[in-house]
Amino acid sequence: MRQTANYHTHTHRCHHAYGCEWEYVERAIAGGLKTLGFSDHTPWPKNDAWPKVRMKMEQLPEYIETIEALRRIYGDRIQLLIGLEVEYLPDQFEALMEQLREDGRVQYLILGQHFHCEEGYPASGKPFKEKERLARWVDNMIEGFHTGKFLYVAHPDVANFKGNPFFYKKQMKRLCRAAKECGLPLEINGQGYRAGFYYPQNRFWKIAGKEGCKVVIGMDAHKPSGICDWKEMDHLMRIAKRYGLEILDELEIKELFA
Repeated sequence: MRQTANYHTHTHRCHHAYGCEWEYVERAIAGGLKTLGFSDHTPWPKNDAWPKVRMKMEQLPEYIETIEALRRIYGDRIQLLIGLEVEYLPDQFEALMEQLREDGRVQYLILGQHFHCEEGYPASGKPFKEKERLARWVDNMIEGFHTGKFLYVAHPDVANFKGNPFFYKKQMKRLCRAAKECGLPLEINGQGYRAGFYYPQNRFWKIAGKEGCKVVIGMDAHKPSGICDWKEMDHLMRIAKRYGLEILDELEIKELFA
């Protein structure tokens, strides 16, 4: 099985990705992709919301216009989509959606919850053991699921929890069941594997398999070489096969502002 779509692609505007957008597109075409979605880290109405890892709101029109220009060049060879990777921040989410609605050109959102909305970066990165922190992060995720605005859940195993394993299992069951109820696929993340991070985490995907979740393979490309690395993709697909997870490829892009 070869992947024909990727919905998780970044650009230089997030300050930690490299290369020009056309290089990602060329790489995707050469690799046989039919669909490439750009989903750079969203700007927020309040630019003080972790600005070092995302574009500014005033950059959003240029981001969109760049992808639209590439459609005019490559549109007969590949479908290019305009998306954003978004943390669910309850105090800013509606304001963000209003700004996106006014423009109307962003087509999809993926939920990439790197942190709890009140505490900076407690989930990804450095290990932590506090049960309350993990539970609040899961609460935050599930609240985001129920907005109905997300195409899928990026790296749902990003929580670097090193505390009680039974508590971890309980919380991840809760997360997986809520995602399944909301019809949200979970992403097995390429960047985590590519960079040698602690995820994808087998302990999470074992739970997701038992809960009957569906998955997507997300390249999470931060440079053009992150697109269509088939050795990497084969590894991620083996994770899905190991735990009996159904892999989805082409996803239905529903009207975001309906």
